[in-house]
Amino acid sequence: MNKVNDIFLLLLNLSQLHDRDIIMRRYLESVNTLFSPLIFNYKKVEISSKMGEYAIATRNNTYGELKQVNDGLLNEEDSILFHNSLQMLAIILERVTLEKKLEDECVFLDSKAQERLNNLQESYVLLQIAGETAKFGGWSIDLNTKRVTWSDQVAKIHQMPIGYSPLVDEGINFYAPEWREKITAAFTACANKGVSYDEEMEIITAKGHRCWVRTVGQAVKDENGNIVKIQGAFQDIDKYKKNEIAVIESERQMKTLLANLPGMAYRCKIDQKWTMEFVSQGCLTLTGYASSDLINNKRLSYEDLIHPDDRKMVRNVILEAVNRHEKFILEYRIRDATGKEKWVWEKGQVVPRGRKDEQMLEGFITDITARKLAEAKACILKEELEQRVKERTIELEAVNKELEAFAYSVSHDFRTPLRALDGFSEYLVDSYTDQLDEKGKHYLKRIRKAALYMSDLIDDLLKLSRVTRSDLNKECVDLSHIAADVLAALQESEPERQVEAIIAPNLTIIGDPHLMRLMLENILANAWKFSAREQQAIIEVGQTKINEEKAFFVRDNGVGFCMTYVNKLFGAFQRLHGSDEFPGTGIGLATVQRIINRHGGRIWAESEVGKGASFFFTLGMKK
Repeated sequence: MNKVNDIFLLLLNLSQLHDRDIIMRRYLESVNTLFSPLIFNYKKVEISSKMGEYAIATRNNTYGELKQVNDGLLNEEDSILFHNSLQMLAIILERVTLEKKLEDECVFLDSKAQERLNNLQESYVLLQIAGETAKFGGWSIDLNTKRVTWSDQVAKIHQMPIGYSPLVDEGINFYAPEWREKITAAFTACANKGVSYDEEMEIITAKGHRCWVRTVGQAVKDENGNIVKIQGAFQDIDKYKKNEIAVIESERQMKTLLANLPGMAYRCKIDQKWTMEFVSQGCLTLTGYASSDLINNKRLSYEDLIHPDDRKMVRNVILEAVNRHEKFILEYRIRDATGKEKWVWEKGQVVPRGRKDEQMLEGFITDITARKLAEAKACILKEELEQRVKERTIELEAVNKELEAFAYSVSHDFRTPLRALDGFSEYLVDSYTDQLDEKGKHYLKRIRKAALYMSDLIDDLLKLSRVTRSDLNKECVDLSHIAADVLAALQESEPERQVEAIIAPNLTIIGDPHLMRLMLENILANAWKFSAREQQAIIEVGQTKINEEKAFFVRDNGVGFCMTYVNKLFGAFQRLHGSDEFPGTGIGLATVQRIINRHGGRIWAESEVGKGASFFFTLGMKK
């Protein structure tokens, strides 16, 4: 084989191994392009450190050899294929270098494209996450096909399957009936005139849920300026919108409330002038000044409205509450726009902010002038009433003294002739019985009986008087024990009677022991007396609860009484049964009622003729 030009081999050997094939190929392709016979391909045989051997093939697939002749290359017939090999090598190397540069640039661009693709994929993922978080998606409508294409998030908002593509009319029908006319008008204006829209409306999802959404649309034109598409964004704003509606409604309610309150709400600075930042409409009614007159001390400060004599007190109370982080309540005087003095009631508290010097007061002030005038009038009336009470007390003390004198007369002056009457009657019975006929004896017995009744009546009147005048010495009293003693004494006085006594244990109250015994003696004596006709009498003493109030009762199975006359039952000298049927003075129950009244309680009775009676009483104690 002929040797190739040394310079060509030198350049070939200096190149990288993977570049040598390229250089040789380009060299032979250049020869093939310029000369005949054209070389079709070549076959690499060997490349050594200094030189290499190559075989080339012509179009007819016959291999020939290249050999060096001066500055050219010869074929087998020694025809010069190319001369000036150095020039040829320079062209080839320039071409190889350019191609290599282009190849490197392609690799670089491929890597950049892959990097850009990765970034786009990452951005798409982030966009999906953002859409999920914000419940936000996009949509597009082809005006030719009327078909809607929407993102996965928009499908989720409508609660439709992902990938579903509705028609325009179907999409509009998702809107609530009251919004369809508006969204149709907005869509039509956008499709016909390119008018963009941004609306907040309600839709009804495929599952029937009402949901507030924000829908944004804009027209897309082709190269001829014709509107061919509408595209936009869609967002679920249900939670935000409902919160906004709730806030608006709350503000409306607050405005209505403040406008109708008889006073003014405020927010002010804690400074020397109580500078107002907010004052409600009630300011005009309360002070005679408009809200704008007080805000930022435009016309005057609230400090100017406070009565000079009350300003120091107001400041001290408020600042003390601020330091303690407590609410405050004040009553003080102001002077309105006409100079009229008014009393106001104020309640407020400090509202913390970033810095202590930025703290504010918020509260409410209302007119209490009418109440203050009423209190002053009530104070005058109270003083007058106290004076009347003193005067009445003096009168009552005088009456009580008269009653004491009367009681003294009853107990001494009345008893003296009564004892004489009874004594002489008894003497007549003992000494002159034989001289009196039956009629005389009958009259004498009636005289003695009347004298005895008169004595009992005097005793009962004295008891009633003592109940009214005596001091109360309250202590714990066992009513069960007293009731047992009283019934035992009654049974001893009439041992022949069959009476069943039922007494509940532990009936205790706080009261005067002496008066409690006197009260039970009268009630139980009544029960004993009016059950005398029963073969088996039953008297029960117990406790019950009426309207959350502890009440005691004494019940019997005696003759009872008609409830028509129950109002007369506790009056002095009032009797519902004749003295010939049941003895008594008619003062016992009046005495009982006075004792109960003095203990802050009440007494009442329930009965039915022939079915006994029940007496209930309280002693001012709630369970």
